[in-house]
Amino acid sequence: HEGKEYRWSPAHLQPLLEFLPAGQPLAIFGRGPVWLYAALAAHAHPAPFWLFDARLGWVTPLNLPTGEMPPAAPLQIEMHTQPDHVRLGFRLRSAHLEYEEARDWRIPFIVPSHGVILSGKLPNWLWTSLTLAYRHLAWVAVYQPPLNDAVVVVRRGANALPIGTLRPLA
Repeated sequence: HEGKEYRWSPAHLQPLLEFLPAGQPLAIFGRGPVWLYAALAAHAHPAPFWLFDARLGWVTPLNLPTGEMPPAAPLQIEMHTQPDHVRLGFRLRSAHLEYEEARDWRIPFIVPSHGVILSGKLPNWLWTSLTLAYRHLAWVAVYQPPLNDAVVVVRRGANALPIGTLRPLA
């Protein structure tokens, strides 16, 4: 369709994931919203997932254990607890993050019965790493300001909102 612009919509997530086999290796290259990358990484798990980063080439999400973030880490985390979820806001202290350096980072523990909202300006490899680290929670959503300040559900547990659901930021 020459001359026509196509954009990803959260409504595309569920049909896309129904089309792709779950738990199978998957790689993604190209432009797309962070919630697309996050949902695809969760869908492929426990199989390998690769994404292309223009600075690094092909990379996989990092394993991010829970614990205290090292004080000198270039990533700051703000935690806001709500009755049914936690909102984690990530801020960079420098212009960019080093993939190899991030192997030593720790992320906050969240009670498994809660959901999590992830927000911040991060590289796709970190979005996928965070999504996989919190995949055991009730649900995982990514904040997407252009969608009327909503969050997009990218991973769900039992009795949670469907993947692709837009939820107001809380």
